[in-house]
Amino acid sequence: MTFGPLFFSTAAFWLSLPVVAILLIARLYRTRRRELVAGSLLLWRRLAAQQPKIPPRRVIVDASFILQLAVLFTLIAALSAPTWAVGGVRGREILLVLDNNPLARARDASGKLLIHVVIDAAEKIVAELQPQDRVFVACSSPVPRLLESQAMSPSDALKRIRSVTPALSGPDAGAVWLFCADAARRVESGGEVKRLVITLRNGPPEVELGSRWLCVAQSGSNLSNVGIIATG
Repeated sequence: MTFGPLFFSTAAFWLSLPVVAILLIARLYRTRRRELVAGSLLLWRRLAAQQPKIPPRRVIVDASFILQLAVLFTLIAALSAPTWAVGGVRGREILLVLDNNPLARARDASGKLLIHVVIDAAEKIVAELQPQDRVFVACSSPVPRLLESQAMSPSDALKRIRSVTPALSGPDAGAVWLFCADAARRVESGGEVKRLVITLRNGPPEVELGSRWLCVAQSGSNLSNVGIIATG
């Protein structure tokens, strides 16, 4: 959601309805003191019988109610992680999913782990971004997950990308493909999030979800039969 150069995550604004409802209920059922004068304790029962019925309570909209609403909406706006686009120009948002499944534990002819091929490809993509662009970084294994819940600047994204290591187990290509599409929907904040899976596997599944699948395995390499034969 956008307000001029400000961009808000819409997820936090779903708190508005329950917060207003709780505030109204609290004002309806707040205790109200009444002064009752009695000359003797023996008159309590007679006075109680003579008390008129309590009229239905109304929501009193006064200055304190408006102030409470303003404070609560300010807190909700703060929880929505507002960002300010410098100069009124909003950068692009991209989700990079690094497929660090066990195939990335294989080594090339020089003895380097193939995870470095995936990392190098991701670094090249991030290096082409502008400072105002924002990056979400995720890994596929052992369980697909975002490394940070908030978008990062390209420089911060490079640090997170370089920290990715190959896993001992991981999901199949179809699960990675579905995670990429679902994660992009969850992190959207009013604009389209570009999606890219960087992997050593040859070809995505047939389901078309709008994500891109970039296979960075060297031509002629067959990695489908790679397995872990020793640990220690």
